[in-house]
Amino acid sequence: MNAKPIKLMLLLGCGLSFIVGIAQAQNVQGKSVKIETIKFESVNMPNEVRDNAAEKELNEPWYRVEVKFSTEEHAGDVSVRFYVEAVDDTFKIDEDEGGKKEKKYLVLTGEQTYLNVPRGREHYAAMFLDPMSLVRYGGKNGARAIKDKNVFVQITVGEDKASKSLRDDDDGWVDQCQQISGVLLGLKESPWWPSLARRYNRIKGL
Repeated sequence: MNAKPIKLMLLLGCGLSFIVGIAQAQNVQGKSVKIETIKFESVNMPNEVRDNAAEKELNEPWYRVEVKFSTEEHAGDVSVRFYVEAVDDTFKIDEDEGGKKEKKYLVLTGEQTYLNVPRGREHYAAMFLDPMSLVRYGGKNGARAIKDKNVFVQITVGEDKASKSLRDDDDGWVDQCQQISGVLLGLKESPWWPSLARRYNRIKGL
């Protein structure tokens, strides 16, 4: 079997799967849970961490993706799943063993589950992206490029779901490309633990 067509199909796979994934990245409000806002922005490192951090960490910002949501009733478990557009700028394909650098589009994924969430409109959920990951997955422009990427969030309460994209005019991209877990970090893996612990409901596993 010819290897070149296989490589071409892999590269085109993101675009072809758009047809399959478009129905899953819709903006939907649930009956018991509603997404109010999504923010994806750089955040200042806490002073107590900054004073002891390695210099390489200080030269690039951290990013936080945070969603504000409301619940219509008390919920035992609220599962929040995050999806962030990204580019693996280190990806290379082997063209006749000469090697050629290509952009490989990815989706960074992460999930947090919050326990015993009361009824109300002031709930927040968040995950973080560290500086070195920004350099790799933001493409050659790092943080300057990642800030323009889309974010999709899905919240599940029992059988009820709510979902929303940061940019409403760009639905359908979530399932287009390979999904990578483990890059988005939870609160406890970030420099904001425990300083932001009171901002969020209790996180499962903490």
